[in-house]
Amino acid sequence: MKAFKLPVSTRTAPRQRFNVHSGFKSAKVLSMTAVDVFNAVEVVIWCGIGLEFLRRGFITGVISRRLASIAGVTFLLFGLSDVVELQTGAFWRPWWLLVWKGICIALFVWLWISRRSPGRFKSPAEADQN
Repeated sequence: MKAFKLPVSTRTAPRQRFNVHSGFKSAKVLSMTAVDVFNAVEVVIWCGIGLEFLRRGFITGVISRRLASIAGVTFLLFGLSDVVELQTGAFWRPWWLLVWKGICIALFVWLWISRRSPGRFKSPAEADQN
């Protein structure tokens, strides 16, 4: 009986060394540009601010808790949008990422105006004093 040999083209190739540009997902960290690093730092900053707002929201009064919770969730969502931006490479691609960031910025402006408006959001204790 004759031995069966595989054709040369279907034999397994020898193992290749790890190459940063070989397509491994984990290698993306090693090939980040300066803009990617900046976006990654932004993710940490925005999510950290969001977590701090949520933490402080549990300590403060009822009305401030509501504003702090909204601010915390908004900052967390803004940080997560930077994660998507890292994957897509631009804040305007895909179109819904630009809308997502725009909504977050609109909420930031609303939160800033509502916090700066005197008497608009008073806690029940502050309302009783007046």
